Amino acid sequence: MENKSISRRSFVRQSALGAGAVGLGPVRIKNEVQSLPREVVLAAFCNDGLKTDTSSEMAELVEEKLQSLLSSKPDIICLPEMFPYMGQVKENLSSDEQVEHSKSVLDRFSKLARQNNTYIICPVASQKDGKNYNSAVLLDRSGDVQGIYRKIHPTIGEMKAGFFPGESDPPVFKTDFGTIGVQICFDMRWDDGWNRLKTKGAEIIFWPSAFPGGKLINAMALQHQVILVSSTLKDPARICDITGEELSKTGRWQRNWTCSSVNLEKVGLHAWPYIRKFDDILKKYGPKIHIHYLHEEGHAVIESRSEDILVKDILEEFEIKTFAEHIDTADKAQKRVQKSGIESL
Repeated sequence: MENKSISRRSFVRQSALGAGAVGLGPVRIKNEVQSLPREVVLAAFCNDGLKTDTSSEMAELVEEKLQSLLSSKPDIICLPEMFPYMGQVKENLSSDEQVEHSKSVLDRFSKLARQNNTYIICPVASQKDGKNYNSAVLLDRSGDVQGIYRKIHPTIGEMKAGFFPGESDPPVFKTDFGTIGVQICFDMRWDDGWNRLKTKGAEIIFWPSAFPGGKLINAMALQHQVILVSSTLKDPARICDITGEELSKTGRWQRNWTCSSVNLEKVGLHAWPYIRKFDDILKKYGPKIHIHYLHEEGHAVIESRSEDILVKDILEEFEIKTFAEHIDTADKAQKRVQKSGIESL
């Protein structure tokens, strides 16, 4: 479909021009004067306090709650783990029944994605080769299914209910704003899926979950150098930067959703020894580059604030390794020394 290639920023600009043409007055286009190089608007949903009699009513209620969020023009919305089947008072569907009902849920949110030119991560039950899975379905801006992640580490209770573990190598998905991945709830307790996603280039990892995760969210974002978006059944859902610092989260006055604008044109570093080059970088690029230094963690982030500057070019110019490259180089050196028995490199 044609609108697959239309970015959110282009969509907003076109809508604004159209509104002006019919005399609705001036419309402010976000960052029209000074836009960040790779700005993406992320949204997370929380089911806290939502109760219905049936799963159909829950899907309808979540869609209703999303209406106020949509005015922020999110690039992608993440919904909580198996959200249609949690919080029901009078209904307890089997895994097969959840798979069947999930088709109508996907139809509902496919339409919502298409009408609002946004991606949606819709966690539902899915089936493959006759087996049922706790899954997260990625709907693209046209409402089409772009891919499915199947939970690698289901709980014992889930497996007793008929859900199988997904394949151990999780997929990454290429969107028009960057590469993303998904982990679900209990997956938090294992590093395997997170490590594979990072190795495969994931810049943002979405974590639909039944429990909020707490400080684990911040720790995983920092450890794996990814933007981490949690969408939960219980308060709060949150969005964390690659430093582990919270950008936004749900709370008392905004209970069911949170939204944040993030610039993906940045990279995390093991600060030493590269900190010695920071003054030279700032001297050359000035306000076009932002360097954020976490002193206690010995960690730093270089971020481009200008559309004509790429962070990878700065790293190459000043011979700086990314966090992952630095650790990989040290790991290989350790193994060489260990194997050779020589104390020095």
